[in-house]
Amino acid sequence: MSGDGLTLAGVTVRYGETVAVDDVSLELAPGEVVALLGPSGCGKSTLLRAIAGLEPLAAGSIAAGGRDLHGVPTHRRDLGLMFQEHVLFDHLDVAGNVAYGLERQGVGAGERQARVAELLLLVGLDGFGRRRVESLSGGEAQRVALARALAPSPSLVMLDEPLGALDRSRRDELTGVLRRVLTELGQTALHVTHDQTEAFAVADRVAVMRAGRLVQVAPPHELWHSPADRFVAEFVGHRNLIEVDGRMEIWPERAVVLEPIDGTDGGGGLPGTVTEARFDDGEWVHEVQLGDGSTLTSRSTRRSDIGGAVRCRIDRQRVIVIAD
Repeated sequence: MSGDGLTLAGVTVRYGETVAVDDVSLELAPGEVVALLGPSGCGKSTLLRAIAGLEPLAAGSIAAGGRDLHGVPTHRRDLGLMFQEHVLFDHLDVAGNVAYGLERQGVGAGERQARVAELLLLVGLDGFGRRRVESLSGGEAQRVALARALAPSPSLVMLDEPLGALDRSRRDELTGVLRRVLTELGQTALHVTHDQTEAFAVADRVAVMRAGRLVQVAPPHELWHSPADRFVAEFVGHRNLIEVDGRMEIWPERAVVLEPIDGTDGGGGLPGTVTEARFDDGEWVHEVQLGDGSTLTSRSTRRSDIGGAVRCRIDRQRVIVIAD
């Protein structure tokens, strides 16, 4: 297993009077992958920079690999880093890029060669060792960057929006590669992203961040089914947030069942008009405007006509009540 965990205790980062990271405490178990999820400007990347020793702490402490990192310079923190911009070394081939950290550690040539071959096979680039980096696609370059970050077996690897520059197909493909590789190596990792689908696919737990603070930390399924508040619910992708009898409910898209209003209509439900129908991931997503002007989103395998009159019936078995 690569990595001995990470402990953040009351970490605070300030820029003058501005608090960028506000009293963040978080613990990663050895071999655990945690996604730091939140909107742009919430402090995710600043927190990573603080862990890397690139931002001074106003308060709190950071320990990685079982040691306090206070006063430890960046290059001695035993961290692997991977960013959206892969920044490979153009003067080195693929194998040379992956071996870079191993050379700095003084690893012998034979062991270095074996480790490079192991990682290139793991990331799906077996036989790419002699390729020039300028010949690589964006997805291939990111695989090389991942292998380079992992090669020295760091106590912690940090990934800052590593898939943000890729198109959707390559992003989906690399998401699977990330999860598989980190899991197979037992690598402790902190993965920063603003994309909830990516966070859910990669991480064992997801830490949702807002305005410098952690709002909720939970496994993906728990975060989806039991969001701590409206912000978390909306950020992880819930669309239908409805106030019912003084409490906030989520009506998941598949809980909103559309029935056409016709001569056999039995009444009941919430009448409305279909304003949008789009095909997404094998299903039809409908936007329905209700009589009070509000909108519900429904997802099903059947298409309803735009402009059609429908009744929205709510499957109460699927309704989620927000705790606050």
